[in-house]
Amino acid sequence: MAAVVVADSTRTLTSVTVSEQAPSQAVTSTTPHHTVLSESFTQMGITDMADALHRLPGITLRDYGGAGGMKTVAVRGLGTQHTGVSMDGVVVSNCQSSEVDLSRYSIGDMQAVSLHIGLSDDIFQPARQAAFPALLSLLTISPEIDSTSLHTTARVTTGSFGYLQPYLRLQRNFNQRLAITASAHYTRADNQYPFTLHNVQLVTHEHRRHNSLETGQIDLGMLWRLARGQMMRGKIYYYDSRRDLPGQVHYYTNISRETLREREAFAQIHYEIHLQQRLSIKASAKGTWNCAAYQDPLYKAGTNDGTYFQREAYVTSTLLYRPTPHFSASYAADYAFNNLNSSLTTDSRPRRRTLLQAVSAQLRTSRLLATAQLLGSLYWNSAKEGSSASDYSRLSPALSVSFRLLSDYSLFFRASYKDIFRLPSFNEYYFFHYGSPDVQPERTSHWNVGLTWAERLGRAWHVQFTADGYLNQVRDKIVAVPRNLFVWQCINVGKVRVLGMDMTTDITWNANSLHTLILHGSYSLQQATNQTLKESPYYGYQLAYTPQHIGNMTISWNNPWVNVSLNGEGMSHRYSTNEHHDGTRISGYWEMGCTFWKEINICQHGLQLRADIKNILDQQYEIIRHYPMPGRSFLISLQYNF
Repeated sequence: MAAVVVADSTRTLTSVTVSEQAPSQAVTSTTPHHTVLSESFTQMGITDMADALHRLPGITLRDYGGAGGMKTVAVRGLGTQHTGVSMDGVVVSNCQSSEVDLSRYSIGDMQAVSLHIGLSDDIFQPARQAAFPALLSLLTISPEIDSTSLHTTARVTTGSFGYLQPYLRLQRNFNQRLAITASAHYTRADNQYPFTLHNVQLVTHEHRRHNSLETGQIDLGMLWRLARGQMMRGKIYYYDSRRDLPGQVHYYTNISRETLREREAFAQIHYEIHLQQRLSIKASAKGTWNCAAYQDPLYKAGTNDGTYFQREAYVTSTLLYRPTPHFSASYAADYAFNNLNSSLTTDSRPRRRTLLQAVSAQLRTSRLLATAQLLGSLYWNSAKEGSSASDYSRLSPALSVSFRLLSDYSLFFRASYKDIFRLPSFNEYYFFHYGSPDVQPERTSHWNVGLTWAERLGRAWHVQFTADGYLNQVRDKIVAVPRNLFVWQCINVGKVRVLGMDMTTDITWNANSLHTLILHGSYSLQQATNQTLKESPYYGYQLAYTPQHIGNMTISWNNPWVNVSLNGEGMSHRYSTNEHHDGTRISGYWEMGCTFWKEINICQHGLQLRADIKNILDQQYEIIRHYPMPGRSFLISLQYNF
């Protein structure tokens, strides 16, 4: 209640509460931007990185099955090499294959998982993030500086097929400016899950063999607020894994002894300063080391093995200038040095130096947001042994705009264009009997138009909807063609056109202060077709492992007793080859899961109990041909914050 004095009298006025939920970035962004926050992981039944990726529209996940099975993503019908992955604002590099295995990152370490397609509205970022048509951003849990000196999170998860993962995270606050964090987790699983094998009319029930996994990860972080407007962050990371590789399922035999050990270590530091309200500067540096050791003791000519080492040194600096509240401009410069060597006698020891520069400008009014960018790319290639690939330089423009159609409603129209190219990986350039130093970069063009809407309907309902149509064109697509029975070589022969649509919806119903229903869903339609040669019998065929339809759905009920979430995801049929040969069709599937969780306060600290049932209907399906996925499984976790 509020009291207002008028002359000598007093009148009491009724209190009025004004509340309005600001539209999310998914609605206001000039290009598609979708985020899953850590607060939603439990509500959406997310237990690992694959689950999080399934909740993002436009993503096609390649999953080889089981905990720790390799997981890579392709966005909107483009190959996995066209999707960048960044962790805490720094792009994760793999110069050998240009593919990032997302199974190595624990969802428990993440604060948010975001997918951005096209030009980002955040122009205060490194130039390297602009070098991809789509960017998957992983934001890890950062230190929080408050009056409490010590925070601890302890969690243990166990489940089917020998799965066990203990996790511990500590945060120590030394004062109001400095905080240090340390986290560690260990994961093991035997992954010997059952599956059904169909051999024409013969149906047998098998178990996945030689599929065990052991991984460990240590992460140290630092947040230091040096002074007002100045901040420094640092991270040291180490990952070590050993996996048995079961290989493809074969009829009448299930023998495999292949193993893969992967190690990764990096250290990065980030500094940011804001001078008054017009000028901001940030800089980052990172050093990365990777090792992958493969061994197959059953190789006919003796043990077949290979060890590969990657190294990268990377620095970036970005300047942001905002002369008025409506206009801002930025300049970013990135430099990276990569090299690769291996134990193979055919190793050419390639190197690459990269200089990227981006100039961006942004105009923002009450109803209009427009962003323009020009990316300059310089690549210098060399090899210690044998011939080297050519050097390349290119300018890549991008433009995006969002307009609020009605001033009183959160209804937006957006459109964008981005031109970019992908430099071949070291494998595509130099790998023995496969790569070619003459192969040219892939050139891609991306167009997008969309409508977004968000509104609060009364006090109980909040609705959000996005719909985007897009056209992607790829020229000089890199494909491997056979020279003979044993030698394949990468050449530029392909043209690809992708027409598609992504839709998302989020509905929240607050029935009362104790009960809330949340609905999330997304659907993607993509026609990614071969446009190389009209005379070819395969012209117009859908690309391998690219489904036409992808969808997911989650319904959550928050209540005072036990919260529950029902989720489902699936895709239509695909083919494992671009030619759609007989026997290469992979059936579509729809998988359902359920999550139950309860939070309890014990001595003013939070205890969370959680149980997940995955693949309730025990669907037998494959994402990669001859790599069966697990059937019904269970996970139970206990987390205590103090």
